[in-house]
Amino acid sequence: MNMEYAEYYLNNLSKFSDYRALGWETHEAQIKRFEVLLKNVNLKNKSLLDIGCGLGDLYGFIKSFNLPVSYLGVDIMPEMIKKAKEKHQGAVFINEDILNPKKTEKIFPEKSFDVVYSSGTFNLKTATSEALLREAMIVFKELASEKIVFNLLSTCSENKEDTYCYYDPKKIDNMLRLLKFNKDKIHIIQDYLPNDFTVIIDLI
Repeated sequence: MNMEYAEYYLNNLSKFSDYRALGWETHEAQIKRFEVLLKNVNLKNKSLLDIGCGLGDLYGFIKSFNLPVSYLGVDIMPEMIKKAKEKHQGAVFINEDILNPKKTEKIFPEKSFDVVYSSGTFNLKTATSEALLREAMIVFKELASEKIVFNLLSTCSENKEDTYCYYDPKKIDNMLRLLKFNKDKIHIIQDYLPNDFTVIIDLI
């Protein structure tokens, strides 16, 4: 585990047990990111892998709509998983580092999930932020059979902080094309928050 990553989130968890533990500015901003998923992806009767699930807030959000979704949350930090299980006892959460390129043993078979989702996982700035994102796309493509959905902080943000990593939507689109994703099936949504965008990739 990246020590910068661990230190940042452990410090937050020592003080908060809500959206602030994840570094979100407001609960409303966190919800807007979740809303983009539900508005643009039909999750009914789908299997969903939530990578970097944190405290399991996406599960709580989906449950509030009574959507029949087979949910599994995964996070690299055991402390997050412990709190997620305490908050959402009806969900399944596991502590795994599935984005580790050195990990040779696969946890899930290919195409195990209809939808792979990740919210805020790539926000924290580290020496390997952009490399992690590229590696993650390869892993996401292996695991998802229908759609990949993730959000990033945008270079359009007017209030950038040194703690976080900001991405240019055009460069992300180009990166995904280089990774052999179909250019016509890459959708970038930017109209819900001024400092954020969501990428939806159709795989079928």
